[in-house]
Amino acid sequence: MRKQKILSIIILIFFLILNTSYLWEDNIGFYALLWGVFLMISFFIIGVIQLINTGIIIFKKKFEIKRILLNLFNIGLLTILFFKPNGIIKPKETREIFLEAFAEGAVNCTTSLKLFKNNEFKELNICFGITSAEGTYRIENDTVYFDTKIIPKHSDRYFDFAVIKNGKKESEIIRFYEKDTIGKRLKIKLK
Repeated sequence: MRKQKILSIIILIFFLILNTSYLWEDNIGFYALLWGVFLMISFFIIGVIQLINTGIIIFKKKFEIKRILLNLFNIGLLTILFFKPNGIIKPKETREIFLEAFAEGAVNCTTSLKLFKNNEFKELNICFGITSAEGTYRIENDTVYFDTKIIPKHSDRYFDFAVIKNGKKESEIIRFYEKDTIGKRLKIKLK
């Protein structure tokens, strides 16, 4: 019974870690890939242990109320984690989006940029880890100027400005550093 309580505590901690990932996922950077692998292996091991515990209750007929309740609790949490691996608790963005742009690169790396109507922006880059940049912006004609408050991890600065190019089929926003001539392109999502 003591082992069952310890397993329940481990499953609860596992559940809380995954459901609060939005608070800390930006801080682990490159280790997000390793952390994800660790969590998948842990989930598999905990699931197997829970199946063994359920088998003990059924086949050895250990019908103690505490044991059955702990098993139901564990199975419930593991089921939620299986169907909602990113967690059930996700804060919704309350700011209204003015412009949203997106790019997918090699190895399924993604970058998304959101410009909000309250003149704030947020960029999220997911590629062998998670980095983000936040700050404010101002628009003059077709140029967006960034004032960055949070610089992405493993970087010493963020883009200085961006140019919005409206095309017939698709539009894009091209982000530049001060003396950059090529820039980084993102396709603008149309609503």
